[in-house]
Amino acid sequence: MANKHIWCIIGPSGSGKTTVGLQSLNELGIPGIVSYTTRKRRPGEIDGQIYYFVDEKEFNSLKKIENVDYAGNHYCIASEEVEKKLKDYDDLCVCVAYDGYEDLKNYFGQDIVKSIFMDVDQKTCIDRLITRGAPPEVIAERKKQFIEADEFNNGNRCDFVYKGGILPFEEDKEAFKKFFGEIAAKVREEKVQKTKKL
Repeated sequence: MANKHIWCIIGPSGSGKTTVGLQSLNELGIPGIVSYTTRKRRPGEIDGQIYYFVDEKEFNSLKKIENVDYAGNHYCIASEEVEKKLKDYDDLCVCVAYDGYEDLKNYFGQDIVKSIFMDVDQKTCIDRLITRGAPPEVIAERKKQFIEADEFNNGNRCDFVYKGGILPFEEDKEAFKKFFGEIAAKVREEKVQKTKKL
């Protein structure tokens, strides 16, 4: 698995994890790891694209690499999903909470699992939640989660930090793709250098 990578995209709700990070990597040909959740499907979401929407019984039957509760819902990554995709692809990507990244890193190792923090200010995150139609009680819950999980400071613990939310959406995606190309090249070069030293 020397040339394999799992790119974990981390950030608070509304930071662009999915719309900027995950979609950009998918457009570069990097498939996403599909997480399982008990959360209700939002308008426009397709089962099996970013999440498998399941009930509690099915969720509890899965062999999980990581498992997190967020805003009253359960989320996980099942080992079968990742192991199957790693056989077919060198790079995978996934949106996870910081703890989920740690779980993946513990399971596959720090040479394979890398983290990218989507650094967007709280006002921009809240504005995006409002734009996507989140009701006031959901926004209040997300604000509470921002504080309890100290989500805006996770960039200090991640491998890479992308400063987003400044450019218009399509330009932000293009900037993220460029940023990713640079960090992916850096990670691969570091692996080459490490192998030469052995």
